[in-house]
Amino acid sequence: MKEYKREGRKQMSTRKKTANPAKEPEYKNEICDNCELATWVTHLHQHLDHAGKPICLTCPNKTYFIVRGCKACQNFIRRKVQKQ
Repeated sequence: MKEYKREGRKQMSTRKKTANPAKEPEYKNEICDNCELATWVTHLHQHLDHAGKPICLTCPNKTYFIVRGCKACQNFIRRKVQKQ
């Protein structure tokens, strides 16, 4: 009978380390009200609510009015807080 030589043992597979999951962009959790680019529409009476607060915003990145509370786009820039 022939004897077969066993070649070197194969290493067990090792678990690959995954990179840290990418963080969500800041704009995904924000609304247009907090953007530096947004300006409130106050010159038209029809865009005010019953308390006199503006409802609509304008943005240079959009061609139409934005309703307050709308989710921010990828061009979001956080508005700086004014210190009093």
